[in-house]
Amino acid sequence: MIEKFTENRMEKGANVTINAVFTRHGEKEYDPNNPETGLTDNGVINSYIAGRKREEADVIKPYSSRTSRTKETAEFEVVGSPTENKGKHRFREELGFPFDPQGDFASRMNEIKKEIVGDNYSELSESEFKERLKQAATAQTDYYLNFGNEKPDSLAPAPIEAAANIAKMVKDYSHMAEHLDSGSKADLINASHDLNLSAFLKEALVREVDQGRVVGLDSINDIGGPINFNEHLEILIRTDANGKKDIKLLFRGQEYEVDNGRLEELAALSTQNKNEDNQSDN
Repeated sequence: MIEKFTENRMEKGANVTINAVFTRHGEKEYDPNNPETGLTDNGVINSYIAGRKREEADVIKPYSSRTSRTKETAEFEVVGSPTENKGKHRFREELGFPFDPQGDFASRMNEIKKEIVGDNYSELSESEFKERLKQAATAQTDYYLNFGNEKPDSLAPAPIEAAANIAKMVKDYSHMAEHLDSGSKADLINASHDLNLSAFLKEALVREVDQGRVVGLDSINDIGGPINFNEHLEILIRTDANGKKDIKLLFRGQEYEVDNGRLEELAALSTQNKNEDNQSDN
């Protein structure tokens, strides 16, 4: 029995690498009255370029929320990748950010952008326009993150829920490593929205502050500002020759520790929420 177990471990799950890339969609058309616009030409090109920068893997697969801009972002990254074995696109509800377009939350988010960008944005220089958009994104992100455990409207997830959904996907991918051929490498491109990714970083990121460990953040500025178009955080999952796992978070050129205990709590919360939703639907 021991010999058989050892043999199986050598065939599956040993020396495996999974790069789970969680990326914000590419640049979208700016319309202060319509948040659901599609990709610009730059959004398409930069998504393709992001894929070209990936290292070759044994397989690459695209996942996204149900918006056209996230779907296209994931697919163009995969098309651009040097990896030949390209998986089919799949929707993941965990990557979505539903909200009530007529609700108070959407109204306030639009107000924040209009207050900072202004009505005469077409008259601004390109650099000034981008700077104001960044300021608006910072204010919007912090406004959302401050909801904590509360849903900002009847449809939108509470920040803790958005973080839990990403954590659940990370745990799923961690379990996936156990079933991949030993020595294999997989790229998983997950196109989502900036608020989801910011919420996850707030709950799971471990930072070194004044020679101490701090889990999470108080403001998105604690990690250099809001997440830009096509910017990503990368969860690096590796197993050694015995199948033991190591999980790291790569973001903006730095390697961060992931609080595994918090990751487990968040993933469990996502599962619990999903079970409750299924019960309410029945």
